[in-house]
Amino acid sequence: MINLSELDAEELVDARVAARLLGLSVRTVGDLAARRAIPLYKIGRGNRFKVSDIIEYREARKVH
Repeated sequence: MINLSELDAEELVDARVAARLLGLSVRTVGDLAARRAIPLYKIGRGNRFKVSDIIEYREARKVH
């Protein structure tokens, strides 16, 4: 598992890392981005996700 404390909140990561942070499949992360549930950043031909956006998405779905 990736330790969030090792990542900068403004860092951009690929879908594979985003999926590991969320505990989801890479395909599901792609689906979330397609539905605009998680912001997507196009860098060249690749897609990237900001760590702070991933954390925000995860926290918004937290059950208390």
